[in-house]
Amino acid sequence: MNTHRILAVCALAVAAGCATPPAPTVSSTPASTIALIGIPAPSKFAVIIEKHAESGGSLESSLFFASKMATKSYELAAALNTQPFAPAAELTDGFAAALQRPDRAVVRVAGPQANREDFVKDYAASRVAADKYVDILPRTVGYWAESPTGAWRPWVYVDYRIVDARDGKVLGSGRIGTGPLPGGEDGVAIPFDNAARFPSFEALTENPARAAAGLRAAIKQVAQALAAKI
Repeated sequence: MNTHRILAVCALAVAAGCATPPAPTVSSTPASTIALIGIPAPSKFAVIIEKHAESGGSLESSLFFASKMATKSYELAAALNTQPFAPAAELTDGFAAALQRPDRAVVRVAGPQANREDFVKDYAASRVAADKYVDILPRTVGYWAESPTGAWRPWVYVDYRIVDARDGKVLGSGRIGTGPLPGGEDGVAIPFDNAARFPSFEALTENPARAAAGLRAAIKQVAQALAAKI
């Protein structure tokens, strides 16, 4: 055997010894599927000042306070409307991302109407192959402050319902969010990072990009807290 043939044989032997064995085939099929009903937009951007003296006084002062909050809601909406921030899309995207896991797929299902205020009555009508339905309704998307500090923070609350797709049984329901519970009703309030804190309402509306980012971060945190329950 000449020198060239010996080198060729050696090269083949080395290559065979160094060849990487093929990776085992792993199934990428998720173990379960969640059908997320399209989340409607809130009726308005919510604004509230907690423990304000005018909020619990006479009827006249209460009406005056409500009018002030309505004006602030309008001003907040005007500021946020300059940003690519659509509440319904932000909520749906945020909750879809939080619910997704390597072993769990998320299928988005169109809601029965864009501005619904109630949970879906007939989930089976969607005709989606899923193990569970997750139905979410926004109760507050906006900012709140506590008197007399004047600092403003994101205010995001949602009502949720989890339904077994096989028999329609409600597996869980409730309210979860960050900030004061709307109307003092029952629910789970989770703490929120003060990174999105604004020293005044003027500072909030003068920086709409940061205001939108603060709401987006709050939605993500609330979504992750709910996903941990499912």
